[in-house]
Amino acid sequence: LTPFHLAVMKGDRDICDALLSSGKVDVNAGNKDNLTPLHFAAMEGNIDMIQYLLSEKKEVEEVNINAVTSDNNWTPLYVALYFKQEDAALEFLKNSRIDISISSKENVTPLQLSVATGQMRAFDEILNKDSNPDAKSKDGFTALHLAALRPETNFTSKLLVKNANIDAKTNDGSTPLHLASKSDNTNQIILLINQGANMKLYDNKELLPFQYFIKNVNLDAMRAAVNKDPSIVDATTDEGFVIATHCYNYIFSKIYDYYDNKDSIQFQKYKDLAPLEVFNKMGYYEILRIVTNDPSIDTLVNATIETVNEGVQMCFERKKNPNETPCNFTSIRMKRNFESIELTKLQPMHFSTKSGSTSKNLGSQISFKAKQAYDQNSFPNAKNSFGQNIDTNGILLLMDLFVRKFTNENYKWNVKEPLSTLESQAEALKITEKFSEFVDSVSDVPAEELVDLAKLHSDIYKSIEGGNSNIILNILCEQMKSILNPEQMEAFFSDLVTNDPGGASEKQNPLNTVAQHCLSETKKGNTN
Repeated sequence: LTPFHLAVMKGDRDICDALLSSGKVDVNAGNKDNLTPLHFAAMEGNIDMIQYLLSEKKEVEEVNINAVTSDNNWTPLYVALYFKQEDAALEFLKNSRIDISISSKENVTPLQLSVATGQMRAFDEILNKDSNPDAKSKDGFTALHLAALRPETNFTSKLLVKNANIDAKTNDGSTPLHLASKSDNTNQIILLINQGANMKLYDNKELLPFQYFIKNVNLDAMRAAVNKDPSIVDATTDEGFVIATHCYNYIFSKIYDYYDNKDSIQFQKYKDLAPLEVFNKMGYYEILRIVTNDPSIDTLVNATIETVNEGVQMCFERKKNPNETPCNFTSIRMKRNFESIELTKLQPMHFSTKSGSTSKNLGSQISFKAKQAYDQNSFPNAKNSFGQNIDTNGILLLMDLFVRKFTNENYKWNVKEPLSTLESQAEALKITEKFSEFVDSVSDVPAEELVDLAKLHSDIYKSIEGGNSNIILNILCEQMKSILNPEQMEAFFSDLVTNDPGGASEKQNPLNTVAQHCLSETKKGNTN
């Protein structure tokens, strides 16, 4: 540091005048990090010294208001914003020579920094200076992404008025709505949804914002989403199917977790309640009501929870009996460490304003990366896969239990969905399950790692419903060709035909049709 640096840090204008009168002072000299005297004045928030240095009355060279540090390319404006010296930042912004287009080495802009540190007055000034609201940091964050993480919504509202891209994506594929959803920020979520945020965009984990709503049991966010666009939970759409599958997976895992840990502290407040009452208190009934989006089938919601409850209890009974084969999903840890987001660098920053302690911090580059640490093996995170991170057979069993109970003659409630649809689901499930079991028997690699079983089930179901049997045949045959050799394929389909129950007609039993067709195609291929 030069004597002039020290005089500025001390705020002593008399010494500054004396040094300047010697004619030997470089007012823009920097220390080893190229922090100039103006940087230090900004750090201290010394408005008087900032005005003094920027005054044009001194008979010395002009102080560079846009001088940048060597380690992170910060101007004095960045320093003022970083240390929450908002009045100092406003003083810089009043100066006609200020250049707000200079970005840091992390591509962080003054606008982003003002949002991250929650300085509304500085934010307003920067936003009104024709700054680019969609500029991205090194990690792909825009100012709107950072605003979506804040508790107050006024930053978000003002950015949207300036036509900030509401669906911009970070490097990890997160939109502002994704970030608000991950951090369970209901006010931001509802604002973004009402302002037209696209709820059908996936992040790089192939998760929709709605899936985070379910994880957080954020019923208000779920209702806002469905009210804005009911198609988000329409199970005939790709997104609706993903959400429905995710919903059942989540509720199943949580009910399993309850039985596995019901004596732990977290469940003590429910100790005097029956399990179904506990699940109601935990919001699972309401989640299903919102996802089904039809008040007329509330009985179905109740039956679904009862079915899941029975399925979990059955698996625990099988687990206790050494002579029983346990449900495959019982070996999976159901505790979720789904999405913990480290937001410390994005929250309002609190630092000492003593130069001795703060100057050291300037060497650390600010990062706006919302770190996402979650257990890849404990959550179904693919947009079309309920089998990638939770045992496929476990979910197939759950779906089978649901179909059995739903079609049982003892349960005769008024359901909008016709029985034929349930039969189609059951047939699609049967084909998918048989396929998964066979692949597991002939391959060292589990079926769920080789095939997107959820998509396979969905495609088969849709084809059955649409009467497109040829599509079913092609789908399954192509899947088999990518995994098995011709001999294995012939063995598989011969087994299906041999074990066809009751000799049902091809129209009623697509399983037999699939087997006959692929067996024929396989033999034809072997002959050629």
